[in-house]
Amino acid sequence: LLDLDLKAALLRTREALADKTVPDRLRQLGVKKPGGLSAAVDELLMTIEECQIRSRLADALLVYVPVLGERLRDGTIFFRRSGNGPREESTFLCGLLLDLSPGGRLRTDLFLRKGILHASITAEDRTFSEVLKNGAEELKKQFSAAGLSLSALTVRQGEVRDGAAAPFDS
Repeated sequence: LLDLDLKAALLRTREALADKTVPDRLRQLGVKKPGGLSAAVDELLMTIEECQIRSRLADALLVYVPVLGERLRDGTIFFRRSGNGPREESTFLCGLLLDLSPGGRLRTDLFLRKGILHASITAEDRTFSEVLKNGAEELKKQFSAAGLSLSALTVRQGEVRDGAAAPFDS
């Protein structure tokens, strides 16, 4: 599922579709309008790039999350603030729970504590967890490129807990 960057795969697909022999081959395979594939690829690329531009303009980290169709069985995004004291003493959480097929359940939590950003990713599937661990350094670079200082990134395999309270319970 995560062994290819979606934008990179779309760029390679667009390049392949530009080859003059590809449309003829696609027609032989039963594709009636190969030009429609090129237009769809261009539209997806434009959507991803628009998200990237908005992220820069808003000085925020916006992430393009494509609808995964049959691969996404369930998903939840939640936000939470812990602590009743001053805002600067609070911990803020943004969490994402996904149930993917294949890949199993995945939980991503971003914590902001006293101006310091921490990230935690837990995947139930061992193989999926290894793919995520292998991409951890690239993720750190992307945070840095977005102007965000990520002090800690934890990627692990294990039980995925439900609910917004779970990270504060442990």
